[in-house]
Amino acid sequence: MLKVKKIFSAFVGMAMAANVFMTMPFSAFADEETTSRIYIYDDYEISYDITNSWGNTEKISVTISNPGDSTIENWMLSYDDFNGEITGIWDANLAKTDSGYEYVRNAGYNANIQPDQSVSFGYTLNDYTGFPDTIIMSQDRLEKPSSGFSAELNIINEWDTTFQGEIILTNKTDKPIEWWEFTFDSNFTITEVTNSWAASVINNGNCNYTFKGTYTGIIGSNSSVALGFQAIKNGDPMIDNISLTEMVFSNSVERSEENLADIGEAYFKDIESIDDIDVDSNGIEFVKNQFLLTAYNDVSYDEVEALGDEYNADIVGYIALTNDYQFEIEYDVNANDIYQIIDELMDNQLIEYASLNTVIESENLSIPNDPWDTSETIDWDTTNPSGSNWGVEAIDAPGAWEYMDQMSTVKVGLYDSMFDENHEDLDIFHVWNNPSRDYIMNYWSKSTATHGTHVSGTMAAKYNNEKGISGILPYSKLYGFSALGNDSDPNLEGRNISNIMKHKYAFALLIGNDVKVINHSMSQSIYSADIMGKFLDKLINMGYDFVIVAAAGNDYGNDAGLASIYNAITIENVRNRIICVGAIGRGPTNETAYHVSSYSNIGKRVDVVAPGGDFYETGIYSTVLNNKYENENWYGTSMAAPHVSGTAGMLYSVNPNLSGEQVKNIIVETSGGEGREFTDSLGGSYGIINAKLAVEDALRTEGENVDKNESIVFVRDYLNGTRLNNATIRIQGREAHNNDVDMYMTEGKPMNLVTGWYNITVMADGYVTYRYKYHSTEAFTTIDLVEDIPNNTGYLQITAKDWINNQNANTEFNLYTIDENYNQVKQNTNGTYATTSGVTEMIALAPGYYLPETTTGQSQYVQELYPVAANHTTNEICMKFGFEGTVETYGFEVHVEDSAALGINFRLAARSSEESLRLDEAIIATNIHPVNYPGVYFHFFDTQQVRDNKDFSIGFKLTQAQINRLEKIADDSFGIKVMVSHGSYGSPNSDPIWITASDLINNWDSQTEFVEFAGISFDSAADAYKVDSNYWLLDSEN
Repeated sequence: MLKVKKIFSAFVGMAMAANVFMTMPFSAFADEETTSRIYIYDDYEISYDITNSWGNTEKISVTISNPGDSTIENWMLSYDDFNGEITGIWDANLAKTDSGYEYVRNAGYNANIQPDQSVSFGYTLNDYTGFPDTIIMSQDRLEKPSSGFSAELNIINEWDTTFQGEIILTNKTDKPIEWWEFTFDSNFTITEVTNSWAASVINNGNCNYTFKGTYTGIIGSNSSVALGFQAIKNGDPMIDNISLTEMVFSNSVERSEENLADIGEAYFKDIESIDDIDVDSNGIEFVKNQFLLTAYNDVSYDEVEALGDEYNADIVGYIALTNDYQFEIEYDVNANDIYQIIDELMDNQLIEYASLNTVIESENLSIPNDPWDTSETIDWDTTNPSGSNWGVEAIDAPGAWEYMDQMSTVKVGLYDSMFDENHEDLDIFHVWNNPSRDYIMNYWSKSTATHGTHVSGTMAAKYNNEKGISGILPYSKLYGFSALGNDSDPNLEGRNISNIMKHKYAFALLIGNDVKVINHSMSQSIYSADIMGKFLDKLINMGYDFVIVAAAGNDYGNDAGLASIYNAITIENVRNRIICVGAIGRGPTNETAYHVSSYSNIGKRVDVVAPGGDFYETGIYSTVLNNKYENENWYGTSMAAPHVSGTAGMLYSVNPNLSGEQVKNIIVETSGGEGREFTDSLGGSYGIINAKLAVEDALRTEGENVDKNESIVFVRDYLNGTRLNNATIRIQGREAHNNDVDMYMTEGKPMNLVTGWYNITVMADGYVTYRYKYHSTEAFTTIDLVEDIPNNTGYLQITAKDWINNQNANTEFNLYTIDENYNQVKQNTNGTYATTSGVTEMIALAPGYYLPETTTGQSQYVQELYPVAANHTTNEICMKFGFEGTVETYGFEVHVEDSAALGINFRLAARSSEESLRLDEAIIATNIHPVNYPGVYFHFFDTQQVRDNKDFSIGFKLTQAQINRLEKIADDSFGIKVMVSHGSYGSPNSDPIWITASDLINNWDSQTEFVEFAGISFDSAADAYKVDSNYWLLDSEN
């Protein structure tokens, strides 16, 4: 369920930019008895009525009225918050997007609202907390790409002048198509539709028709619908120029609000007029009467506010994430006065850094099925780049796309002028500070208005959508921050100016939302480089990591280090994460020889170059306003930088554990090559980036941010428990970031290993070799080896239990061994094994390790190898199985801090809220002492039955005698440390909980002999399991 606190004015600005069916309300009010509220919009009205109440449950009735002239089709409603839990709904459906956002949609039969008509639906709401702030329509008609459907005309019967035909409309996707409209040109005249249950027809004139699907005419996933009709012929019947649209849920609340990271309070005061700017004696512009402070992290807001009071200065900007403040003095002061205040504050023990709020003036530096420029023939040739896609070819992005099956979605962002958020070829997740669409479309400078949209397309336009172009990065979530702001103030006299606090605010939002690559294609004064460098360095030291790709500037051969605030940063920790990009051209006649563009800045600060075009040459073809594409006059280091940003995104995409510094080093080190390297008059030396080589290098590199776990493997003799210290342990496989692993572990000693599944081989002289799967997040693993005694037999007897009721149950299964290639080899050749009353007969087997797998369509909640030793019967193992469903796993690690073993056999136990789901009360039994650090995992199947009816208690099983033993301990000199994890063999992810002897004694239930330390239950509102405790708090979110 959506839980978002809204500021209504902010929601208005956001919704106006969304391409969905919504117009903003001019009124939303409640009646005097506060049992109803009306939400009035330009095109519709929604009334929300509480019709009945009992306890904390309300019966809600919602009516949608259409006062307009057009039919509202396939209505869907978004709420900012339901303000309770919907437990029953009628005349509508509660639906959910792939990301988990819940919304209300029509029931099918009431999907359309005719002019001057209304529809109503209702639901019951538990734990009601008040009226929703916002309810808004969120349906949108979108065109289906041609790859998602097909249409075939069939002639059923034919006469001289007429025929009976049908169009087979096929959905080639895995999601149903609802309320569709299929439009086509033809050379015939339709006179009758023969299957009106599925669709009606509209004659658009000139033999152009639209079939409109009804609510019963849904085209299922990978299914077809036949559109039958009678028609008058005009030659051989044919159809052409087909298109298919569908009405879908399109909610900007979900896209732009729910999934944004909370970076804490953040705001700033922008420059409102040219009169707000002052100049010091060195010609540095700054915001009049303002200064900036960065306080140490442990300094409170109140302490900094009090410090400002000493200078009659008020806080007008604040970033909680980094403890940054923007102050404005209440009266006019000159530059020398502010410098004196800054000097005093730099000596204050609360303050990390103080500065002017300097003014920054920006200058814009300006094999998929995507068609690119439709006026030319696109030939994908990376050895001879040409045409509108020459820049993509020049960096060998097609070669990098060969690894697309190993890529995942990456968050990338831009700090740029403005953005067309509705462009058909851009999937922009969120933009902060963007002007309204009307303002953008009518802005006096076309290049400024379009710049951010053009750069966005080069970096991350949609891949393979049969529209426009392909961005360098195939899978992205795109964020933006507009440098110009909401409907920028005309009092700035045409100057594109901002202040350094605005930059801090923008980068805090981007980096705080885990944006990995930030493109900065703007040239700005370098006076604030030290201020911004310290800010970014603080973010890095707080654990954030990123890459900034900065354009070198267009000053015709000047030093790139003097052209941009980011290229001028000298702090090594930050500089190592900033890639300075110059531009190359390819000649006016498509010649293959590359050259540094005539306008591009140069020098030692340039790290790499990328396609930017040049005067009188082909520019960079990309997205521009209003679903259009251009390359004329689009050249500059602005155009070069997003080629590098997209490549950096691909590196994170194939290896998300790379550090920002590693990403930069890989891009720089793989650049260049024959005909692709340059030196310049200022001592610079750099090469053209190579996306394919960079991606391949990223796949081979172990990321510095990689998640590793300390793993220990103990090896024992199965029968006598003796440690086998001479055992050889080999770990092999491919870890999560596609690096090959082949290493040896020492028995009983920890080793750091990248999180993931591997093959493990354990060998010892005189023992059968053990081979199986191994997961590196297990705190420790004990492997039992059986002696290799030829020509001897052992026995295996398996007890099978239904995990739901813990009772013996019958099943059939196969037995497998694992060969040297880690393949399963079936051992039973004459049918399956079976249980009677839940128990098998004695199965005679050679010494080794055997894997049972049920064959009756049920799911085993854990799979393991059962050791079988010569002249011994293994009969203590249960094979558990149950209904199919996701296995939920919670892990617990227990450690007793004490100077000596307690001698108490603690039993970590799981209990169900109902006896019908009684679980093992003894998952593990062990003597816990300082050198023993056991982990245990509690599994259950996530089914609807469990979600609706069950919860679980986790704790210790202790007898009365053990409690008596604890009571003899004079004080709480020992503590049991418990850590909780979630997920299949997950690492502990909660803070340690210390349980003392008093805790155990005071919370022990003598009836159940149980001490609960955690409870697990399903939270339907959050659509997730939650873990909590009666007397301490656990944080167990995965």
